[in-house]
Amino acid sequence: MLLSTGARMGVGMLTFVLLARFLGPASYGVIATAIAYATFTSLLTDFGFTLSILRKAAADPDQSEGYVWQALQAKAVLTLGAACLGALILWFLVPNADPLVYGLVFIGALAYSSADIIMICARARRRFLVETKLVIASSLIMLLLLGSTAAITRDITMTATAFACSRLLYLALAVAALLPFDAVDLDFSHLGQTLKDSFSFACDHILTALSTQADLLIFGALLVAHDIGIYQAGARLVQ
Repeated sequence: MLLSTGARMGVGMLTFVLLARFLGPASYGVIATAIAYATFTSLLTDFGFTLSILRKAAADPDQSEGYVWQALQAKAVLTLGAACLGALILWFLVPNADPLVYGLVFIGALAYSSADIIMICARARRRFLVETKLVIASSLIMLLLLGSTAAITRDITMTATAFACSRLLYLALAVAALLPFDAVDLDFSHLGQTLKDSFSFACDHILTALSTQADLLIFGALLVAHDIGIYQAGARLVQ
């Protein structure tokens, strides 16, 4: 857990430094704002599942894959609503937003948060080494893919595409390693209970996300891309 957390923080920091260096303040501001909005939306659709499902899975590890699949189904339903609502809000708050860039970044953020839910299977079965390997490998892939794309193309759309691809690869690796196909269950009858069990965790999760990202969300709507890029770069260094 310590190694995987350290890898995420360290490699993530280096990745954003490279993006700021090669994209420049304006383009970096656009993609950083897109990542902030997409990450917040994906946190909303997580709905506290990582905590509530982990409790269930820890109590009954043999059913961990089933619990994770239930959480992914609930997250998919919430994502549909959040995507539609988010698009409308974005239309009014950030009228000059590039829909392709924001769409690619949202796909990447959604894939990343879904893979984190799948990691519950590893934690419930105490397969911490598997989780560590997956996190470190995916973090390095993101660093190489985003860093090289930004350095070579200096193009925001290509960089957003690289972001989405790196996160989708992380999701694919997590599914292949931890979520067997025989755990797939298309029964949505458990949806209400899954949401109910996670509601208290969701409230805490959402309030925590607001307290840590409120400034980025507000400034993303009020500042021009160049200014938000400088602010985001400074905030990353301070963090």
